[in-house]
Amino acid sequence: MNAQEILVLFSVLGCVLTTSRLAAQSSGPGDAGVLGSRGSLNRDDNAGLVTPPANITDPVGIEPVRVQFDPPFIISYWGGPPKEEMTLARYKEIADCGFNVAFPSGGDMSSKHLDLCREAGIKGLVFLENLDNGMPWGQGQSAPTAEEIPGIEKALDVSLARFASHPALFGYFLADEPNIAQFERIGIINRYLLKKDPRHLPMVNLFPNYVNLPDWKGEAYEKAVGMYINTVKPSLVSWDHYRQVFEG
Repeated sequence: MNAQEILVLFSVLGCVLTTSRLAAQSSGPGDAGVLGSRGSLNRDDNAGLVTPPANITDPVGIEPVRVQFDPPFIISYWGGPPKEEMTLARYKEIADCGFNVAFPSGGDMSSKHLDLCREAGIKGLVFLENLDNGMPWGQGQSAPTAEEIPGIEKALDVSLARFASHPALFGYFLADEPNIAQFERIGIINRYLLKKDPRHLPMVNLFPNYVNLPDWKGEAYEKAVGMYINTVKPSLVSWDHYRQVFEG
């Protein structure tokens, strides 16, 4: 794996983990920890949980929530190995680079992807929209109608039956850089997945704050992100930040 291939790290290039006000919550020994909206994480040896520092305030009103995903902090990249390079040697190389979650390739290679992740000792995301049953996007940009929702849930049930029990599954990648018009549809999908499979993360990645689009440019960016959080109610917020674009 060369430097170009490993350049896009979620944790380094700004796909930053944070928590949403209404993220899925649970309690008990299975929880991975507690993630605050700001600051570092501290280990609470008595409770076996990770808690935010006591001196950190929450200026944006986002409550700390229990993180129930494994691993609790993602180190990943954009775009999996191409189909012809989906080998155990390649996935071990991904693990050796320090990534703990592997991104899938395009096409319906998710089962092989997860099997290779398991053998390499890491977790993997799967693309739901690339599966045979397809993601029920309707017109692609629209909020779903009441008549569509049962079909959405049925399609998701197919994916859940196929992947939820796989030991290497980290979560489901729903959309990259979605438009605002897609938020309601993504929110329904996100909440259904968390209800049916709360141990695996539904993940969406947003535009960077310098994208030249009217709904996301300049001061509109904060409004768009707030709308995303309030509509989708994600367990974390992830966005692009390609710093190397500015530094050459």
